[in-house]
Amino acid sequence: MLALQAAVLEHLPEAVYVRSAKRELLYINPAAEQLTGYALDTALTLPCFKVFGDVEARCNENCPVDRAIGTGEPLRHLEGTVVDKTGRTVPVEVTVAPVDDERNEAAALVILRDLSKMRNLETTQVKALMAAEKANQALEESEARFRDFASLSSDWLWETDEEHRFTYMSGRTIDDPSKFIGRRREEFIDITGDRERWAQFFAILKRYDPFEDFRYPTTNRHGRAVWVEICGKPIIEASGRFIGYRGVGREVTREIKEKEKLETRAMRDYVTKLPNRRTFDETLIGWLGDYATSGRGFALAFIDLDGFKGINDCVGHDAGDQVLAVVGERLMASLRGTDHVARLGGDEFGVLLSGIIRIAAAGIIAQKLIETLSEPIQLSDGGVVRVGASVGLAICPTHGAEASALVQSADLAMYDAKMSGKGQFRIARSDPDTVADMELLT
Repeated sequence: MLALQAAVLEHLPEAVYVRSAKRELLYINPAAEQLTGYALDTALTLPCFKVFGDVEARCNENCPVDRAIGTGEPLRHLEGTVVDKTGRTVPVEVTVAPVDDERNEAAALVILRDLSKMRNLETTQVKALMAAEKANQALEESEARFRDFASLSSDWLWETDEEHRFTYMSGRTIDDPSKFIGRRREEFIDITGDRERWAQFFAILKRYDPFEDFRYPTTNRHGRAVWVEICGKPIIEASGRFIGYRGVGREVTREIKEKEKLETRAMRDYVTKLPNRRTFDETLIGWLGDYATSGRGFALAFIDLDGFKGINDCVGHDAGDQVLAVVGERLMASLRGTDHVARLGGDEFGVLLSGIIRIAAAGIIAQKLIETLSEPIQLSDGGVVRVGASVGLAICPTHGAEASALVQSADLAMYDAKMSGKGQFRIARSDPDTVADMELLT
């Protein structure tokens, strides 16, 4: 194997192996040895499926490597798993490219990217790709081979000059590379949406500092909104003169969306789409902090549905979920934009009413919510059910200026409403002789 090919393969963080049409392993690189746990000499004596953990020989059916060799077309962004020598399962992204082996017989070059270690490998990728680029300059006759390896990667390489204009771009870019050459980033990326963050980025470039994991939104060649992540380091000549940047870019749209989904799930209730208990508690603490600095009080309402257990037991949990969803919609529709409503768990809901510091005003709202929630609910199967609501009210600061005190007061008031016949609201108990309470009762 030529020197450049050997250098690239030996230093690539992705696992690479070459397999013949007869399913013989012809080569694996050090990353593949580390991924599988098999040394090169041992691996070349074993079947492909044994080395990469397919102990049931599933690769015999619809094997993507066979398909690529047969069609002569590369396959990219396949997902699979590798089971190493110890039995550990590793998720991988697979790229297969048909090639000719040293005997000019059909074979395939397979690249496996360890998805579980993607974040840890990014810095190594930058170093390996930049080292390969430096070697490429010294070996101009091997440039085409290096370009082939770069094009098979899910990342792309880029370079800029001392004025930060792109001079080179290669790999799986989100748009035609020629679109970028000779232009600065700000000429084709909208930076108005986050000027402060972009200003920080340009300050890094002005200082000639390296940077990692800088993400920004843009559009691809099809006009679709995507997210891109770039890493880069300055190119400094031996004389100390700055001549540009060299780096790696990749699309991270899927990663960003998955992160947003996870964050949404962590903060939202799945059934009602309302904020969950965690979000409610954080919001309550924030409101109490605002009261401490501004003196703006508010009301806290705990709502427990009456008759919900009977619907779950008699009609089914699907019907129960439909009821909870409708309750959530009705609460949202009945409250102001400045209020906050959440599902606390089960059939309990919490409401924060901004600016409500008088018992009479809180009682009016509570009664309105009780009446709204008692209206019939039509299920998807055509059936109609009803639930009621018992409401406990507490006022900040009358019934507490700390979260635990306020929550306990509202919870006890809701319990009193429940024990008093349901479908009612109760105000938290407090000392009627206090000046604050006397004012609230007027």
